[in-house]
Parts: sequence; structure tokens; C-alpha cells
Amino acid sequence: MYWKRKRVLEIFSKWQINPRSIITWMEKEVIIPAKESADIGGVREYNFKNLIQIGILAELLYYGVPVKKMKYILNHHNVKTKLDAAEKSGDYDFIIYFRRQIGFWPDKTDRSYQVAQVGVECFETKDFKPDPSKYASGLNIHIADIWTSIKESL
Repeated sequence: MYWKRKRVLEIFSKWQINPRSIITWMEKEVIIPAKESADIGGVREYNFKNLIQIGILAELLYYGVPVKKMKYILNHHNVKTKLDAAEKSGDYDFIIYFRRQIGFWPDKTDRSYQVAQVGVECFETKDFKPDPSKYASGLNIHIADIWTSIKESL
């Protein structure tokens, strides 16, 4: 099943997504519609996987994640693999965890400094146990909640 942009905006109306945000995500190739129009200015169509992707992006937008990082997260191989598997199985009960890992090492003047390493992991909901000693900060997105919200709006 496919939906046009107007219907997609209706589905996400309670999320208060500016229509321009979705267009920006397409222009920056953060999301690729399931069906592109052959004509310039034609209608794009979105499948259910696209709706989940838009839901993920809406969550990231809410937390102020820049578009460049959104693209990194959504195109990360862990996320792509998990979304592809969920699309086939229909099981969207997993969490995407976007983290910044911090390490401390002494520098030449014997003071400590931080090195941040950004990463993306996917966990089954039942297996999700973030370790605060390893991760200084992070953002988790429960895909089942997005799936439920979309299903209720269809």
C-alpha cells in the first residue's frame, strides 16, 4: 500500500511535522520515497517502511538532532538491516539507540580530555539494557511506539 504526501502529513499531524521538513528530508536524501514520479513535480508515494522512517526522523527532530545526523542514523547499517527485517516479518518491537561514547585519556600535560565516539545500535526491546558506565549520553527510539501510532492513524 502506498500513501501520497498529503495523507502522510495527516498521519503525522499530531506529531506536528512541518510539511517542509519531509521535503527537506527528501531533498537531502535522508528518506527515499517508495515511488518517485517520472515527471518533474510529480507525486511521490510512500510505503509503510517510509512511514516508519518518517516517524524516526520526527522523533529525532523533536530532540533537535541535525539533519546530517538524522541521515547518518537512518542510513546506518544496523538500522537499515533491522528495518528491512521488520518490514519482512512485521515485528517492529525494537529500539534504536543513538549514543555518544566517551573515553578519557591523559594528554601530554597530564590532564584528562574527552574523546566522543558516536554510534548507533539496535536492540530487541526485551534485550535493551543501556550501560550508563559506557555511555555518557544517548537517545533511544522505541520503534513499536512509532508503529502503533502510525497504525492508529491509518
